[in-house]
Amino acid sequence: MSEHESAPAKKGSGWLNVLVDYGPLLVFLGVYRWNAPAEPNPADEILAIIYGTGAFMAAA
Repeated sequence: MSEHESAPAKKGSGWLNVLVDYGPLLVFLGVYRWNAPAEPNPADEILAIIYGTGAFMAAA
């Protein structure tokens, strides 16, 4: 390819990029919210964070 030729323009994929970027974050927040304790309890808060992190890792 010479210097004057340019590569074809890439077509944007729209919502797919947004889903790939923010999907794991939404999964983390949803799982954390689902497992968060009703009463303040440090052990249950940590457990909810661990579950959310595991779900985030699976979604990413």
